[in-house]
Amino acid sequence: MTKRYVLLLLALLAWDSAALADCVPRGRLVVFGPETFTRTTKGPNAFARTVVLPAGVSAVDLSAYLTVGNQSLSSGAITLNGVEVFGPSDFNQTVVRLRKPVVLLQENSLAVEFQSKPGSSWTIDIEGVILEALVPPELRQRAGDTTFFSRRFVGQEPQTFESFDFSLPATQGRFDLAMANGEGAARVTTARVLLNGVEVMRPNDFNANVAALSVPVVVSDQNTLEVQVKSGAATEFTLSLKAFVPDAQPPELVVQSPASGACTRADTVARITWSDIITGVPQEEFRARIGTQDVTALFAITDGEATVRLGDLEPTLPQSRTARADFQVCDRAANIQTAFVEFIYDSILPDVVIVEPVDGLITSDVTPDVRVSWSDLTSGIAQPTGQVFVGDVDVTSQFTVTLEGALLTPNLTVPFEVGA
Repeated sequence: MTKRYVLLLLALLAWDSAALADCVPRGRLVVFGPETFTRTTKGPNAFARTVVLPAGVSAVDLSAYLTVGNQSLSSGAITLNGVEVFGPSDFNQTVVRLRKPVVLLQENSLAVEFQSKPGSSWTIDIEGVILEALVPPELRQRAGDTTFFSRRFVGQEPQTFESFDFSLPATQGRFDLAMANGEGAARVTTARVLLNGVEVMRPNDFNANVAALSVPVVVSDQNTLEVQVKSGAATEFTLSLKAFVPDAQPPELVVQSPASGACTRADTVARITWSDIITGVPQEEFRARIGTQDVTALFAITDGEATVRLGDLEPTLPQSRTARADFQVCDRAANIQTAFVEFIYDSILPDVVIVEPVDGLITSDVTPDVRVSWSDLTSGIAQPTGQVFVGDVDVTSQFTVTLEGALLTPNLTVPFEVGA
């Protein structure tokens, strides 16, 4: 019968790690305001402001958002550099606060137009987080999006207060705290969120019309998030910390099994694991190949692990020669890690022959010569593991067992039955 051979050898190939640039101090910056614009009886109905970034602050490294506090104004428009930030459809009598990320230039044009009753007003401010050297040029091709945590908060009576600590493997880059509000009656209408003691989401940021919110935040190695929900029971939202961070480190990729030098069978499970603490490895970025054939689809893939029975790979293994299995993972920053393994695969049973007595022999000798031989041309017999049974009785201990076979010791007896 044809045998299949695979010699086991494991090697890991990794990209050289690029040194991360030192983290430049970062912090919150008020770019404009707060300034209150009020609709008077005779006007003006429109206002224009020029907003210039402070010296030394680059627009490229500033993550900013515009906030408007509304008082009785049901219609109007706010534009920044000719792009509408909020329009008439965003306002009504119940909207008290709106916030939206904006893209700034070194010099900006802010335009405000009222279309509501006299006495109504807007209070507008533009804030940002200075992220100098957000992603250094030498690492920009090694940066990627990731989510460091996602946590659900549920309102209770009279209010919910939760606090939890979390650590981050990287702090250089852009970090945004994103809020996904509940649906319908489950929507949070008032809450307060603090990160490291800084209020990043305010009570007026929430109302029945706010389905989602995202704000840039400053993080540290160790952080504390505090959440207060005052909307009552059965309301909920989810907070997620999302980031765009430099990542020059390839993932860790390990072939956990089969072990080096092992002879494997059809029921042997190949297990490959990987991890990446910064940007992470999506499940779809795992690849497996036997020779030139892609066998990824045969693996059961979960978060950080892929497994397969070697018997399921048997049709792809070459006959009577060494075969090679290659594996690859890629993280969200496009860092690639590879590993390969060569192993001996043997799905064929050894050959076993009863040399003495011959089949069909009729004898009155209660201690006949008994000799059994075995061989395996694929992986061989690694140690004397043969067993001899008469009926259901294991009589191996009465034999001298070698790599080649078993011989009955002359002065011992085997409980043969007459005619057996």
